[in-house]
Amino acid sequence: MPGVAVHAVDTAHFEITNSTDRDYYFKAIAWSTDDNLACGRGVNGHDVFNGRISAGMTTQGVGGSTPEVPMTVAIWPEPCGDGCTEPSVGDFVIPISTVEPPRPGAT
Repeated sequence: MPGVAVHAVDTAHFEITNSTDRDYYFKAIAWSTDDNLACGRGVNGHDVFNGRISAGMTTQGVGGSTPEVPMTVAIWPEPCGDGCTEPSVGDFVIPISTVEPPRPGAT
């Protein structure tokens, strides 16, 4: 998606940069393999964080993509809340980071 970029900050945070002249809305989704589903073992998406990415701004999200629980970000031109069935205009995989987040109080 031209003008929008997603990157990992560390294992607990990611950033979305919107270099366009319009606002977009996003939802971060964590994917996990779960047992005991009606059909057995499968992959489920869990909404983690959502919000608006203002034009020309960068927003930081909480959550990190790991090999065990990768994360994706979906982008919409309008708010798309719970139960949204509108197709996204952009989908990104949050890169897996090996950088640990700073410890609280560490300088």
